[in-house]
Amino acid sequence: MQSNDKPINGQENPSFLDLLNQLPPVSPAPEPNSKPGTQQLARLRTAWRKSWEEGGFLYERWEDLFQARRLGWHEMANWIKALLGLAGICAVIVLLDAAGDIVSALLHRLLATRTVIEPPGIDATSDL
Repeated sequence: MQSNDKPINGQENPSFLDLLNQLPPVSPAPEPNSKPGTQQLARLRTAWRKSWEEGGFLYERWEDLFQARRLGWHEMANWIKALLGLAGICAVIVLLDAAGDIVSALLHRLLATRTVIEPPGIDATSDL
């Protein structure tokens, strides 16, 4: 089994935990005059900015998406391939569900029609 710490085809295998490494350290005591939650929001804003800087986690994922069309299937990042595969499977499931509903409605209408055996000359279709 391959280890995630080795690059494949020159590509790094990122981890979502890389976002946690970009968080600034937590201050031990909150400031007395600050509103509750302002330090957490400040840490979140700092982490968001750092992750979008060059070399940050979100910046690298955006670059993977930007280069995917030019690179082709074999050089594309693995997470993009997995995402495309999952989207394709979901689309097939939705189409099969719709097809099943159509076939079910068709069979229901076919089975609900009465077979009328009447002598010739009597209009038996008015009851349907």
